[in-house]
Amino acid sequence: MKMNKKFPNTFAKLFKWLKKYWHVILGVVFILALLMLYLCRFHAGFSDEHSRWGEFGSFFGSLTGLLAFIGVIITQIQSREQILGSEERETFFSLLAIFREHRNNVVIEQASLVPTRWGKERQGDKKTIQGDAAFAQIGKESNYHFLEAIISKAPDNISEEEIMNCLSSEQDNESMKTAIEELYFNKKTLKIACLDPITIGNHIQEQLAYFIIRVYVKKEKYDALASAMKEAGDKICYKYKNQLGPYHRNVFYLFNIISEYVKKKTYERLFRAQLSKDELIVIFFNSFSNESNPTARKYYFSADLFNNLTWDEVGIQNDTHPVGGKRLKSLYTAADAK
Repeated sequence: MKMNKKFPNTFAKLFKWLKKYWHVILGVVFILALLMLYLCRFHAGFSDEHSRWGEFGSFFGSLTGLLAFIGVIITQIQSREQILGSEERETFFSLLAIFREHRNNVVIEQASLVPTRWGKERQGDKKTIQGDAAFAQIGKESNYHFLEAIISKAPDNISEEEIMNCLSSEQDNESMKTAIEELYFNKKTLKIACLDPITIGNHIQEQLAYFIIRVYVKKEKYDALASAMKEAGDKICYKYKNQLGPYHRNVFYLFNIISEYVKKKTYERLFRAQLSKDELIVIFFNSFSNESNPTARKYYFSADLFNNLTWDEVGIQNDTHPVGGKRLKSLYTAADAK
């Protein structure tokens, strides 16, 4: 039996109405309760005696006086909430203005070779870029370093036999098999897990990185994924510490302030709406770095900060689901355990 879809909306409206007029409802219930108590205690029914009506009038006068006192208290509470709400808005928008200033002041050198998902794309002569253009470049570099870390850390997280067993369903098996054999051979002999881009080729390296990620996701090796994300975040932090340090501190400080707000969900959504996809990618990888902490990750997860990003945009190829949910929680749990 299917539940009527109108029920949830009806309950939501009823709850909203009750929340808005709770003090009126409480007052009416209080009056009725006292009247019932009075009538039960001193016998119900209408009296012909003037003195009885006088006693009832005295009782009712005391009751209205009590209700007036309660009304004053409720008014003070509401006034305090309004003042608090006004202070929250003022503080939030002041901090948001500071945040925007720091974002626009992120100035970096335009790389002559900007990493794409794998390989590099020539951009011409060096010049400085800032704001959105800077975050677009840093976002690409973050994804590049993530895929790079996936390959370099693979021998530490998964055996050669295990990864070969997962290869049967992949296309271009021979090239991938050669790349895997070289990766694990270099790790054993050179103590470094690396591939020769001349013999293997950038395209196969990219395929291999995404293949390893798919294996990790399938086997729920979230510690391996979180470790690669941490390495990518650390490299970006090291390279752009002076430019991005104030930016990330402002993001954290804003969420720290918002966490104490009465209407924190409203302000979380407002702040999230200010962030571009490239900024979200940069914040995402930074949240795994040594510059971040469990409290920051808790804020970001609770606020559903990355719901405008897809997993594909942070290296989990062909997964168009929003970044969040059980997988992000598992990744953050793995990061907190490091």
